[in-house]
Amino acid sequence: MRQPRRGGVISSEGGRLPEVRPSVEETAFFQEDWQMHMSGLQTNIVAVAMVLFGIVPVGHGGSEEVPVLSLPSPQVVAKTAQSPQQSMPASLAKVFVAVAASDTMAIRQALQDGGDPNGLGFRVRDGLQLTPLGIAVSTGSIASMEVLLDAGARVNSEASAVPPLWAASFQCKPAATSVLIARGANVNIRRGRSGLTPLLIACQSHCSSVARLLLESGADPHAATMDGVTPLMAAAWWGSVPVMRLLLAHDPDLLATDHAGHDGVYFASLRGHAECLRLLLEASADADRANVEGWTALRAAARSGSISCVELLLNQGADPDTTGRDGRTPLQAAAAHCHVDVMKKLMEAGATLGISRDNWTTLDDAVQSGCPDAIRILLKSEAGAHAAVNHLDRAASDIQREIYQAEHAPAMVARLVECKAIIAEARARLGGGH
Repeated sequence: MRQPRRGGVISSEGGRLPEVRPSVEETAFFQEDWQMHMSGLQTNIVAVAMVLFGIVPVGHGGSEEVPVLSLPSPQVVAKTAQSPQQSMPASLAKVFVAVAASDTMAIRQALQDGGDPNGLGFRVRDGLQLTPLGIAVSTGSIASMEVLLDAGARVNSEASAVPPLWAASFQCKPAATSVLIARGANVNIRRGRSGLTPLLIACQSHCSSVARLLLESGADPHAATMDGVTPLMAAAWWGSVPVMRLLLAHDPDLLATDHAGHDGVYFASLRGHAECLRLLLEASADADRANVEGWTALRAAARSGSISCVELLLNQGADPDTTGRDGRTPLQAAAAHCHVDVMKKLMEAGATLGISRDNWTTLDDAVQSGCPDAIRILLKSEAGAHAAVNHLDRAASDIQREIYQAEHAPAMVARLVECKAIIAEARARLGGGH
């Protein structure tokens, strides 16, 4: 079995990654071009929400994110260029419209009329601007790219622009990638506050064909974002199995972490990507490392509700009772998110129930999440049955408070009422009912 190459320092910094917010132009055309915009994003709906609105999913702290790239479709670019509100010169607007339509004759005419092949369009993430070449790459039109490059378009673009290789990686355009590389594109180009590279973007788009071209052309498989997220971690986050296989063949640093101490195993577990997790564990990645908060991959998998990831980690010796700085265990994380199957698996593996003389924290989490099935399995356990008599009165009080606070959420109230009935039955059975 391969031994992991050492490297990667766990920083004490939180490592909050930058928010991603749409430009004014993207927002203006969002409703009309939803389907077109979606077609360019090979990711899940949570990631799309993060891209378009800068939303951090509930339960996922800012230090548990990977930078997201969003580029508008060529159709959106064309509509923006034609809008009366656009601020670019008319000659440049004609170039963008022609490129978006993949009309080489119109592109040549627009350039002859004074359009700049290196002109900058509207801004996207990190204030970077779009170029005609970047839009040509997005369309996949090699002919349009050749016209622009022959007219002097810069293959790496201005420092303030989105690199064309970003667009090739994002839209998974291997032919365009080959043209750009042949014309001298920098395969390790970085831009923006997060320091994304084309290879990191290929991880997001699940594009193994472009990733292979980049690696064969000298892309650094270890090059991380400004917050320490490596391509291997990004592939784990996005669940990009083909790209991960490529990266594992390039001797990645399995011990590298981002600035908050997360590695690929943690990210794969948090996102529930069992196949990526399996590949990492087979490559001898550590199943039981903790981040700077003391949270392990098992806790992340318990929180995400991935029973497959939980099983993989337990089979590799992950500790079911490990606690973070906050004192919370994987079982508590599962109870707090009502992942009952995960709770059962952890209990089968010997996880303790978090019972003390004065507190039963796991039961508290089940109550607060309004999870009747979690309460049932805790009370049915041998340890729970013995401890219940000392904690049911408090649980009943907590449920009543939760019902009051959730009065405007009928579904939650219904679950809490069911929880209340379970507790009342247990109190009566143990002689604690009145």
